[in-house]
Formats: sequence, C-alpha cells, structure tokens
Amino acid sequence: MKTRVLVDASNLRIGGGIQVAASFIDEIHRMLRDGSSPEWLDATILWPSSEVMANLVEPVSLPTIERFPSAVFDVAFSIFGPRYRPPRAVRTVMGFADGTLVYARPGSLPQQSMKRRARKLVRNVLARRSFRAADLLVTETEAVKSRVVGALGVDPAGIAVVPNSVSRAILDGPMSRRDRLTLPGVDMTFCYVTRAYPHKNLGFLGLLGERLSEAHGIEVRTITTLRDDEWNGLDERTRRYCHNIGPVDIGAVRSVYGMADAAIFPSLLESFSATPLEAMAAGIPLFASDRDFVRTLCADIPFYFDPEDADSAASVVAHAFRQGPPSWLPRVEGGTRRVASMPSAEERARAYLDLIEGQLKMVGHE
Repeated sequence: MKTRVLVDASNLRIGGGIQVAASFIDEIHRMLRDGSSPEWLDATILWPSSEVMANLVEPVSLPTIERFPSAVFDVAFSIFGPRYRPPRAVRTVMGFADGTLVYARPGSLPQQSMKRRARKLVRNVLARRSFRAADLLVTETEAVKSRVVGALGVDPAGIAVVPNSVSRAILDGPMSRRDRLTLPGVDMTFCYVTRAYPHKNLGFLGLLGERLSEAHGIEVRTITTLRDDEWNGLDERTRRYCHNIGPVDIGAVRSVYGMADAAIFPSLLESFSATPLEAMAAGIPLFASDRDFVRTLCADIPFYFDPEDADSAASVVAHAFRQGPPSWLPRVEGGTRRVASMPSAEERARAYLDLIEGQLKMVGHE
C-alpha cells in the first residue's frame, strides 16, 4: 500500500532553504498539536537533512527517514529542487528558487574556470530536466514564475506562487539593541547574514568600506556569519572591513540584527531572499541592491545602491549616515508594517498543504 505524502528536505544543506524547510515542518507540527491540520497529514513522512533537523524548534511528531525511500508515494513535495533522483511518487511538487537558471549571470561575477563552466552546464541541463518533470512547481514571486515560463518552457498552469515569509523562529528569537556590537574606531556597523556564494557579492563589502573610509572619512564594518573556510577564502580587503562571528542557527539570527546599526544586502542575483524581510522584521534600516528581486519585495523602504558601483554606494551610505538615525525611522516603521502585512509562516505552510491536497485529489483521494 502506498504511503500517501512525503515531505522531502533531504537536499537542503546550506543557505536559506534550510530556514524555509525548518519553518514549514515546525508549522505542520503546531497544526498537528492543536488539531488544525488536514486529516491526511497524519500519513505524512518527513525526509529532512540533518541541517534542517538541527534548526527545528518544535518536537518532531511525524515519522522521519534518513535514506532514500523505497516506497512509492501518492505525492512527494520537495521543498526546493532540483532533485536529480526524485523519490518515486504518482504526483510530484517541487519548489523553485534557482535564480541561475532564469536570470543572466551578472558580468561583475568572477570568471569561472573552463572545468567549472562545464560542470555548471551539465548541472543546468539536469536541473532543467528535473524542474520540467515535476507535476507542479512552486515559486516565491510572480516575477520568478514568469521567468520560469520563459526560460524553461513550463506551462504557467503548472506553476503556483507561494510567497516567502519570516520564520516564526526568527520573529520570536531574542533581540536587544543593548547587544549592539561596538568596535573601536568604527562609526557604523552593518550585518549580512549569508553564505559565501559568489552572487552574494561579499567582496563588495571591502570595496564599500574602503571607499567610505577614503572618500568620506566614515569607518564601517560588516558583521558576517561565515564558516572558517568561507571567511579564509575572502580577500584581505574584505576581511579588513568585516567582522565574522561564524554561522548561527535560525533561532539566533534575530540577535545578529540586534548587533548592527543596519543590515546590508549587496546581492547580485536572487530568485528570492528572506534577508530583506528579516531586516525589516527586526526593525533596523536596510541598505540593499537596487534590483527587482529587492524592489518587488521591499518597495521604497530600503536605502538602494548599485551593487556593482562602490563609489555611488558609498555616497548613499554616507548621506544616510550624516542624516542620522532619527531620519531612518520612517523607513524602519514602514518596513515593520510591510512585513506585518505579508503572509505569515503559518499561512505559507497552509498554502503548501493546500497544494499537496490538490495533488492528492488528482490521485483520487478526496
């Protein structure tokens, strides 16, 4: 007899996907506990990575597996793909957050070696095949849905949009402005909660710090959350203008925002990122890339800059710095209101469950 539903988060090892998966699993455990879950959820099996398990807040109340399942499922929901070896299921649902497949590679990114380009080409072919094979794709914005339709040739009727949200673990996490980090000789402290992916544009932090110091007489440092190998892989200038505290789990993310005067987000390429949402939810100013993946989410709330022009970005930061924190308050308050108006983590989880239930009905389960 088929096991009805599999929630697959086994491929999520680093990055924001862990936050989404942990939040979703926590929310369905809350639904099971308070009796508000659909009946079929009791027949669900979880396949989380160890990293997702480590970031759960709620006690696990559903069966979990650690290895590739031999069972055939009615519906398999991979929170994010691609899945090069998907579990066997009558219907498959797969989240899409792979901006590299649908957006042009920014010219300012370092040139890749021939071997890396070849591997990327093979990977992209397999990833496209994986996404096209899914019965239903889930994107986080309408803009990305349109990109997927154009770049992958997927029927728009086979794509649902479920907006990202701030994890309850982050919203409920500790944060105190008394914990603000004070570094000797530093005028302003940013934070950037991220991994060291090339598109995250970490080297820009060094360029920006240097321009602010030399052209404006303002000393800034950015708090980063990198592993030792990621930190050691940065150039000397970037390390000079950053202060690395190492990786933090989801429950401690809010405390990082409490350490900084403002958040900075110089990313070059995203399908969606929760970082701007987290900064607005934390109630601190946001300095961010002037790109559609930020503007669609944040409107006119951030201080925008060109993430490929450190000189103009330094002018933006210097102007805001000299205006002073009282002038930032309308943006901070606007960000708080904007996050409050967006779907909650529970609403996102229920939207995922509605999509799974729709696929179950196609299999014949009413």
